Amino acid sequence: PPQAWFLPWVTVVGPQDMAAIERELESELVVPTRPAPELVEVASLACEGTETEEQRARALHRLVTESLDMREPLSRGSALSALLTRTGYPAVLYAALLRAVGIEHELVWSRGIEPAADPAPERELADASRWTNQLLVLVKPRDAEPAWCDLSRKTLPYGCWIASAPGAESFSATRGEWLALPEASWGDRPGERTTLTVRVGAERSAELEVALEFTGNMGFAVKEQLREVPKAQMKRTVTGIVSRIVPGISLGEYSLDGLEGDDATVAFRARGPHKSLLDVRNGESSCKLPFPALDLGRIAAGEGQRKLPFLLQRSSVGMARARFELPEGRALASEHPEVLLEFGGGRYRLAVEDIDARGFTVVREFHLPAQVIAAADFPAFVEFAQRVDEAARVRLRLR
Repeated sequence: PPQAWFLPWVTVVGPQDMAAIERELESELVVPTRPAPELVEVASLACEGTETEEQRARALHRLVTESLDMREPLSRGSALSALLTRTGYPAVLYAALLRAVGIEHELVWSRGIEPAADPAPERELADASRWTNQLLVLVKPRDAEPAWCDLSRKTLPYGCWIASAPGAESFSATRGEWLALPEASWGDRPGERTTLTVRVGAERSAELEVALEFTGNMGFAVKEQLREVPKAQMKRTVTGIVSRIVPGISLGEYSLDGLEGDDATVAFRARGPHKSLLDVRNGESSCKLPFPALDLGRIAAGEGQRKLPFLLQRSSVGMARARFELPEGRALASEHPEVLLEFGGGRYRLAVEDIDARGFTVVREFHLPAQVIAAADFPAFVEFAQRVDEAARVRLRLR
């Protein structure tokens, strides 16, 4: 026999006791959310001047936002400790404050993964930690509609959550019942919406106006990041973001709408010249699509052959529209048929619309849901990615 034997570790487990898991998920939040007398006093002061339960719920949400300097999603400290130290789990503090003033609510643990993209959908061998990736508060004021609140980010206002995992398996620790997170349309999922105006000038130049907005409440998360950027570095940050959309633009003016307020998402707006947007050859001008690259080929790298499933962890959503304003005497030199591609519930559309004597509009719409792609379907995904990237390389030709 060889000098050393290496034996595999073998762990034998049986089906989990789901009732025990439910009790564990419930017990995790019982003690931390108890409304200590100090919390009752603070909640009462915060609600002074309010007339409805929804107003009180909003006031307490604002109190949590202003009271915590550091959010610790894995903290199991009490609500009172979070309030006194300004560090802790905001959902726990919010639930305790709501409880202190008698507003109905639920604390909801969530898997935080879209069911179609769950790499381990079997729950039989799971433990309680499977469902503790996210903690949301569902507020139920008597005088208003229920509101899902995600307090993991400081800038997310009352009634907002980032729908990165719609339909995710969840558990209400308040009611002791299983549920799914709300579904979300493509327009309500995290993504980007880009709008450009391209005023074509003489020879190769153009003046550009760029607007970048975020869907699915992602603008609130971006706002939190931007507030940490020193003012002296803000223009460099905006230049980098705008250059990702249109490389080569010289940033002139810019603004960050919604950065200072609390109720609006942040949006980038910029303006500047591009000295060489057009390539001129043989009396004809052309340019690339002025949209941020999707680069699907990088995600679907390989020859299209796999033995194991391929995981797309997050949904992708992007909408872009560019209006080209042409000087007198210039027009599109060729037709651009609509491109429409589909795969796995996803869709890619590229079209030239609104063609008239003054210009034309290029529209790109793209969404691809998170999912587990079977090995047998991976070649089709690679083909889809290649065709999307090929469509993105088309050049707009002007005469």
